[in-house]
Amino acid sequence: SVFFFNDTATTEIYTEQIVGSVRCVQETDCGLLRIVDVVVRGNIKDVELKEDLEFLGQLLEKNIRILTSFEKYTKEIAAIQLEWSPVHSERFWKDNVKKFEEGNFYYINELVKLLSSDKPKNQAIACYDLGEFCSCLLYTSPSPRDS
Repeated sequence: SVFFFNDTATTEIYTEQIVGSVRCVQETDCGLLRIVDVVVRGNIKDVELKEDLEFLGQLLEKNIRILTSFEKYTKEIAAIQLEWSPVHSERFWKDNVKKFEEGNFYYINELVKLLSSDKPKNQAIACYDLGEFCSCLLYTSPSPRDS
């Protein structure tokens, strides 16, 4: 059973709790909004359940902030848990290479540290990302002939 109610007083009490939970959802970026949307579009016979899920979907739409690809990347680095995903691609690096120069190359230094991780996947992805960073720098930096 879903925890929403149709009366306004009860809804207001739970809305504050739900909005707090939504902040947790956006941190994990687990696609809850997409899941709720798929379920609501499905063949739900229980009218109250469908209304509750529609309400949850509306709350999520109002309160969730979709993370940028760079924010997703920095969360992976902070968690020391890299995963093969679109943020580890040539396109991502072309779009974001300049951001990695900020903070005295903080995230590049973190990638270098991950090369000695005890997790082979972290090592592989860090190695790939460092290669993409170097490749992008070669194509975006001015040539000595241009000076």
